[in-house]
Amino acid sequence: MSTESADTIDLADVARSLRRGWRVILASVAIALVLALLLIAFGPRRFSATASAVVRSSSDVGGSLLARAAGDLAGGGS
Repeated sequence: MSTESADTIDLADVARSLRRGWRVILASVAIALVLALLLIAFGPRRFSATASAVVRSSSDVGGSLLARAAGDLAGGGS
């Protein structure tokens, strides 16, 4: 029986696996790069935006946000 624990990883084994599979890694990166460039070049351009504005009257200016929130929670809000 081996003295090594089953839940450990030897970095030398990882390096050997990467070295053996360098063609697969390189091909995957190259395919992903080509697909990304094609999407940037020919993909649909969609831009959307929304905006909102809050208009307050001069009577709403007084008091802090915290005081107004406390008044709303107590049932005394406007």
